[in-house]
Amino acid sequence: MATGGASSLLPDMTDWSFWWEFNKEPLLDLRRNLFRPEPTTGQEGFYLGDGYRRQGKRSLRASPATVRQKIVPALLSTLQGTSSNDIATGCLIALAKIGEDHRGHESAELERALRPFLADPSQQVAETAAAALGILANDSSAMLLSDLLGDTRAGRRAVARSEVPYRTRAFAAYGLSILGAQSPNEDVRRYVVHKLSRALEASQDPSSNLTTACVLGLGRVPLPFRGVLPEGRVEDALPATASREAQILYLLDALGSQELDRIAQAHLPTTLGTLLQAPGEAPFEVKETLRRRTAETLLAKLEPRSKAHRELRQSCVLALGAIGDNDADAIDERIRERLLDRSSLGSDRQSIHFALIAAGQVGARDGHGDPVGVAPIRSELMRTLARGRSDSLRWSALGLALLERGLRQGGHLYNASSAQGLRAALEESRSAPDISALAIACGILGDTGALETLVEKLDQTATESAQGKLCLALGILGEARSIDLIQGIARKSTYQPLLLREAAMALGLLGDREAAGILTDKLTKARSLSAQASIAQALGRIGDEASVDPLLSMLEDRALTDRARSFAAVALGILADKDPLPWNTILSVGTNYTAAPPTLFDAAGFGILNIL
Repeated sequence: MATGGASSLLPDMTDWSFWWEFNKEPLLDLRRNLFRPEPTTGQEGFYLGDGYRRQGKRSLRASPATVRQKIVPALLSTLQGTSSNDIATGCLIALAKIGEDHRGHESAELERALRPFLADPSQQVAETAAAALGILANDSSAMLLSDLLGDTRAGRRAVARSEVPYRTRAFAAYGLSILGAQSPNEDVRRYVVHKLSRALEASQDPSSNLTTACVLGLGRVPLPFRGVLPEGRVEDALPATASREAQILYLLDALGSQELDRIAQAHLPTTLGTLLQAPGEAPFEVKETLRRRTAETLLAKLEPRSKAHRELRQSCVLALGAIGDNDADAIDERIRERLLDRSSLGSDRQSIHFALIAAGQVGARDGHGDPVGVAPIRSELMRTLARGRSDSLRWSALGLALLERGLRQGGHLYNASSAQGLRAALEESRSAPDISALAIACGILGDTGALETLVEKLDQTATESAQGKLCLALGILGEARSIDLIQGIARKSTYQPLLLREAAMALGLLGDREAAGILTDKLTKARSLSAQASIAQALGRIGDEASVDPLLSMLEDRALTDRARSFAAVALGILADKDPLPWNTILSVGTNYTAAPPTLFDAAGFGILNIL
């Protein structure tokens, strides 16, 4: 269901919090944290952010029997009996999220239930059905989605129109890439790459919707490496379906041409970064040649005399963060030099801020030699943090947290100076945006030494956005002693949907079994769209089986508004999701959201990334 999502909560897309909304899921890893066994004080987790999670009672995840016998039948019945667009879209996405756990007969039944809605008179319902078929991730849907994408005769029959609307084609491209990303069948993945590359070459869409969907999709379906690089002339190169090497060279060739529209072109660098970063076995020489060739192309786009447009330069910065590392290789030294020399990035503030994130990611990634790049990156990020200049402070805090988190995960010793720097900045901060960013940075870093400061700031701060981020940081760090404080905030935040969502997620992370009850009561009474969206999202993300019956009652209660019932469907879908991370993580993480066409992300709430 399209809800307005982050756009209604975070209207300034240059703000750091927009990056957080698009990239937070792997950092939170909420479902894994919610349902993992309790650590004890003798375990490593105690020192890395889990130190006070002894007291909480963990949420009880909905059982497969509950999902199969209660949730799926209720959603199917509601879907087939509704004339409401809101309820239909909510049920379509919910069923798609659930489907993969029940392969075979039940999965095929869900696919049959979704297909007819492609021909719905409502464009919103029809395009949501296309996305849902991709999220369902049944290999058998690949041909239908490719027919929609290609506007074939079969695709037109499926939508019952003389042509497939361009928005439906774009949603089909996104759905096809989501399906391909999850398919274990290599033939299906090659088929998806073939259809996306053909559609990209044939597209004459001036709106950038279809071309951008194809470009992004090609990066989400990495093929196996062949272990050799193609030789000969460019026109003799193997098709993109041949191998990972061929995919990367195909996209590099597209980046060097002038045929793509401005917005689609802007997504080529990050797509290349995604493909190079994806797991896959290949000889070191092959991978390194591709990485170096890509890096050189991206660096050239960032030269002062380059004619690359703003969005393309932003994406080049993000992509360098995905492929650079901290060793002494010449190409990595050039990458780090470019990211740290902000004056060379021109006057675009977004490129400069993305560079602070990218630098942290590069510094955290080990190469094939000594990590000589760590100290200069840490020093520069600490220096920017200490200068305390508004937005740069926030981005440098995130970059520093990503640096230390990544190094720790890679087996390096924990660096106390970074944690102390973030903590000191948090203690001194007075503005809500600074407090918010620094709180999240402390959470990402796993700094339990910041717990006291976080609690103090939460008690002193009245701003909704800052309170929400402080709650979430306490949840990430496992500060169970703050449960009562956060519960009080959640109970009072009926008209503050962002705060309510983040406080509830924090309570879920802390194992508070009362959180689901608080939210269920609020969802039945909420009237605004933003409140309903936030509460439903939080209820689903907490995933407590105790929420199932109240949500089913809401779904089936015809006395409630269609919008309220639709959000009950949304919550049930999130609660019973088959995947550890939300489905849209595939498209959102690492993406240059500042260059999003309407079908990807839309301020009005109708892009695929606006769907809960």
